[in-house]
Amino acid sequence: MPTEAKKSWRDVIIQYIDDLGEQNKIDKMKGAITATVLFNHLVTAKTDDTKQNKALQKELNKLNRMSLNERSLPEIEKMYQDFIDKELITSIDDTLDKLRSMTDYHQIWLRYALLQIDYVTPATHVAKLTHSSSGGSSIMDEVDDVKAEYLTTSSLVNITYDGAYPNASLSKIAKFLLLTIDGTPLGKLLRAGNSEPLQNILKEDELNELITGFKSKLNPKPKADSLAKQVYYPVDDDYHLLVVLKPSSLIQAIYDNYFFKDIRKERDKIYKQKEKGKYSADILQSLPNVVTLATVMSQPQNVSVNNGSRGGNIRLFNSAPPVWQSQLNPPIKLKSMFNARLLNRYAYDNIVALRKMLMTFENADISFKDPNRLKGVSNWVKAIAHNVIDYSQTLAILPAGWSNDTGCNLPIAQQIFLDFDRKDDEFVKLKQQSDWQGQLVKDFVVWLNKALKGKNNEFIASSEHSRVWRDIFANILREHIEVINADSSDWQNGQNNDSSMQQEATV
Repeated sequence: MPTEAKKSWRDVIIQYIDDLGEQNKIDKMKGAITATVLFNHLVTAKTDDTKQNKALQKELNKLNRMSLNERSLPEIEKMYQDFIDKELITSIDDTLDKLRSMTDYHQIWLRYALLQIDYVTPATHVAKLTHSSSGGSSIMDEVDDVKAEYLTTSSLVNITYDGAYPNASLSKIAKFLLLTIDGTPLGKLLRAGNSEPLQNILKEDELNELITGFKSKLNPKPKADSLAKQVYYPVDDDYHLLVVLKPSSLIQAIYDNYFFKDIRKERDKIYKQKEKGKYSADILQSLPNVVTLATVMSQPQNVSVNNGSRGGNIRLFNSAPPVWQSQLNPPIKLKSMFNARLLNRYAYDNIVALRKMLMTFENADISFKDPNRLKGVSNWVKAIAHNVIDYSQTLAILPAGWSNDTGCNLPIAQQIFLDFDRKDDEFVKLKQQSDWQGQLVKDFVVWLNKALKGKNNEFIASSEHSRVWRDIFANILREHIEVINADSSDWQNGQNNDSSMQQEATV
């Protein structure tokens, strides 16, 4: 089967212009082109006569208020002849005759397009996606740097360029600039002054004139807008103003690959196969927590070409890092379990709430020992005590005996509390005969008092406070140990019963 021949720039451009079907607008286009040429020449008028200069300024002010189209052309031509007669300007009749004699539709359309192209540009980042009324400049990202860990415009293999414009009526001009034969948009070539795309459409003198015009208009001075979302970025001892522009080409790539209607239909088909319990060789994609932003409530094509194609919606993937099940390591390197990040994370909110309550009493110069106030304080301390118990239970999944390590720096009381099922004789003896629970209570009180201070010594606990902390934690710890012992006893009895039943069955 023969390979289809690659289209030339001439074929692509001619076909696009013909498909617009604007041949009946030739007179309108020629009128606007001629009016613009006359306007640009008339505004150069000048005179040394003071009286005549005042009249000239009045005429120029009138000219500036005119629309440059075929309707205003007769009046502009009359003004041109008047300026010639008064010797305020030189004649450009040769240029005008040339313009009036133009008959080639494609040449006329290209000249007319050049008139309208101000701030119409192929772009990867569109200002109006940040705010639909923004008049700021859109840009084409031409950065080549790519980092595998970042999803950026430069990381895209095939970039779908967007067409940005100040007015939706200019969308056909933007689409013209997006024409391509190899992935590079026409507007990018014209902006660089590349004349190749128009070489076989225009004569040499016309070609040079239009290429110069396109290059000039496609490289406007960048401008911001009061509606731009600007941020100040610190640079050394100063700040740099950054304007946030949404990456339309990247947004389009996400849409084309994951949310285009055909893609969605295919994904739904695979889901239905899964629901029916049927095999599918296709990969099932899951897109959790996708957020949809609407750039405009209606007429999304008013923002940009691509924005209209995706219905004005921007899809955002959930960029939160994956939640991995972290590996639990025994805290053998800690000198105190109360330095453990996990424990302090468990208790942080409760400690902050308790500090806030205690400081409220202190600032009001009232005692926390009032029964109602003491009840509130006690509830927060109980919550913190249970955070400590929860931390010990988190470590209970570790193999018993993990604290029997020569490198373990934890005090023996904390080893007993956290590694309760350790079985070596010396450890069991210490657990049975030492006052490890009393020592653990003291450690708890010291830790809580230090935590309540905060970064700026906001609260200093008194001996009365410490006594409350001690009593509450001692009771909760005692109950916790009783539960552990009871569970251990029940488990041992169950093992003994199973053993007896096995012996009876054997007999």
